[in-house]
Amino acid sequence: MVENTRRAGPDRFMRHFLVGLDALKPQLACLVLDTITLFYATIIASYCYGQIAYGEERWMLAPWWLLVVISLEIALAWETFGI
Repeated sequence: MVENTRRAGPDRFMRHFLVGLDALKPQLACLVLDTITLFYATIIASYCYGQIAYGEERWMLAPWWLLVVISLEIALAWETFGI
């Protein structure tokens, strides 16, 4: 009986997954940093807009989760075009 030396088990999958994840770490770190930066820039811009338009301190004009989604989409578009 011939044994299959190229096992396709979970160990092999995990090894390839971790190698791929190591290759993506710099890009993921850049994406997370861009998203956080855009999120805080949006909060600062909405604070300034709230001060000018309403005359009161409003840190967020939209829900926090909406700002996170918008910041992530802008960061993904930013990364896609390599800006």
